Amino acid sequence: MKDIILVGRGKASRIHTMSYNKFEKVPNLYYADVDIPIKKILKDNKLDVDNVIVDIVTPKEVFVEVIETCESLGLYNIIVEKPFVIEEDFFKKHPKLNIVMIQNYIYSLTTNFVKDYLDKNKLKIKSIMTNFSKNRINESINMRGMSSKITENYEIEVPHQVYICDYLLGSRSELLMLEQKDMQNIDRTLKNHGYSFSMLKNKNVIISHQCDLTSNTLHKGMTIYCEDNVVISVEYSIYDKELACLRNSRVVIYKDKNKIMDAEIVDDNMYYCLKDFYEYFSGKKINPVYKKRIEDFSIIMKEYASFSSKYC
Repeated sequence: MKDIILVGRGKASRIHTMSYNKFEKVPNLYYADVDIPIKKILKDNKLDVDNVIVDIVTPKEVFVEVIETCESLGLYNIIVEKPFVIEEDFFKKHPKLNIVMIQNYIYSLTTNFVKDYLDKNKLKIKSIMTNFSKNRINESINMRGMSSKITENYEIEVPHQVYICDYLLGSRSELLMLEQKDMQNIDRTLKNHGYSFSMLKNKNVIISHQCDLTSNTLHKGMTIYCEDNVVISVEYSIYDKELACLRNSRVVIYKDKNKIMDAEIVDDNMYYCLKDFYEYFSGKKINPVYKKRIEDFSIIMKEYASFSSKYC
C-alpha cells in the first residue's frame, strides 16, 4: 500500500482526504505544510521514498517549488492540483518525474455519460456553453488559495471548463477572446478576479465559458447544442457548504424541443480521479497520457494569460 503526503491544509486538501478515505483500503495519509516539512514527515515516520505519493494542494504559485523539494528528496510520484502550467522543456528538465494533474471532471460519470451518448448517437456538436459560478467573495477577500499574487478569475474554475470541452471534442481548443471584471469589496479590489467570459473555437465548434465568483447561485454545468435539434443540459454534482454531502448530477436531453431524457446520476468525480491515479502509481507502467494532458492544458492556459496581460 502506498503512503500519501498531502502538501497543503486548505479546502482542496479536505476534499482529497475525503476521497482517499472512501478507498476500499485507505492509504496512510500524512500532512505537510510550512510548519511540518516533507523531509520531517519522511524521517519521523521512516517512510520509503519509493512507496510515497505526494499530493500537492497548495496555491499554484508554489507548485514548482514543492515539486523541486520532492525531487531533492527522491520523491518522483506526484499529484498536483490544477492549474499546473509548464514550459515546453519542463519534462526534459525533470526526466524522473512521474506527475499527474487533477482533472477530476474527466472522471465524472456525468461527463462520460454525455460523451457516450454523443458517440452512440453519432451527434455532432455545434456549440457548447459552460457556466461554473459561485459566491467566493469572503474566501477571496481573505486570500484563500492565493499567496503573494491575486489569482485571476480564469485560473480558478475555467480550467475545469476548458478541459471538459476538450475531452468531449477530442482535441485542444483555441482561445478567441477573454473578458474579466474585478471583485470589489468595501475594503479592497481584486483585479480581474470577480468574473470572466471567454470564447474559444475547437475545429468548427464554438465554445463559451462563463465564471462569476460573486454569484449567489452555486452552479456548475453546461449546455451542448448538437445537429438534428438535440440539446443536452448538464448540472454537475456539487458539495454543500460543509462538504458533508454531494448533490446528484442531472442530465436533461431535448430533441426537437421535446424532453426525451431526464437522468439523475450519483457522481463523485474527485474520488474516481484519485482512485485512478492511486492505481496508476501502484502499478509499474508509465502512462504518457497524463503528461500529454498537462502539456495541452499548459498551451491553452498560456493563451489565457497572454490575453489577460494584453487586454484585461
